[in-house]
Amino acid sequence: MGNKKIIIIEFASLLPGPFATYLLDKQLFEINKIEDVRNPDQLKHLKPTQNGVSVVYNEINRNKKNIQVDFRSDTGAKKITDLVKQADILVENHKPGRMNKLGFGYQDCLKINPKLIYISVTGFGQKHPLSQFPAHDLNILGLSGYLLFNNNSLIPPLPLADIFSSYHCALSILSALIGNRPQYIDLSMLDIFIKSSTLITTIMKHRQGPLEQDDFILWGSYPCYHIYKTQDKRLMVLSAIEPMFWSDFCNEINRVDLIGRSLDPNACAEIESIISAKPQKYWIEKKINSFTPVLSYLESQKLGYVK
Repeated sequence: MGNKKIIIIEFASLLPGPFATYLLDKQLFEINKIEDVRNPDQLKHLKPTQNGVSVVYNEINRNKKNIQVDFRSDTGAKKITDLVKQADILVENHKPGRMNKLGFGYQDCLKINPKLIYISVTGFGQKHPLSQFPAHDLNILGLSGYLLFNNNSLIPPLPLADIFSSYHCALSILSALIGNRPQYIDLSMLDIFIKSSTLITTIMKHRQGPLEQDDFILWGSYPCYHIYKTQDKRLMVLSAIEPMFWSDFCNEINRVDLIGRSLDPNACAEIESIISAKPQKYWIEKKINSFTPVLSYLESQKLGYVK
């Protein structure tokens, strides 16, 4: 496509779709966000707001051209048709069938622009029995088995299914451009999240029953991969999976006798007694490999971890 920017038109709201295009390099892509004047993006109302608009909406949609269109009017249909003619990629996350009703389903758009790459991001995909069932991030986490593993009650602070789907969508865009041919890509959030959770789902299939916290090293039951409290009630994270880093850590805390116990859950309490004897600042200043503080975003910026 030479030096010309790749044009994306985005018929999408909330996170899946808009966050995917947000991830793309704005030097290479021109992103046109198409909003229905009768039904604008509900993300606009997510708190906190600034000047009446969600700060998250503003961040995810910055550097995009926002185009307001009445989807049901003849003028709006003509405007959308003109945009489709110029586009390289169309991204949408409406309920299956809605884009067809508007006259801009994949086959409709292919007649307007035979070179178009068309991507749909929905909860279950176009042909799943639940395709017409509205689904958001939490529904996907529940159906995938994730929340059962996560003790049912703890809702992750990040919308994991939305984020994984967005990254997968962005990857699909780049892959389609490499192929350089018109195509329809049907993305199911449920399928994507299950594939992205292979570490968990593989063990679930193997166990054929309830999972235990010590089933997998990355679940925090072992001393080499654990969160420890400090004297001032702050936290430190240890992720010394490799033997050399675990050995370094044991030497730094003067417990070389623990070198052979990296996978012994009972060693967690012994290490906790050492870490909890000093404040977090002490451990930060020691700069032990694979041993880092749990900080707020602003603290990470102040200490130089986040630029």
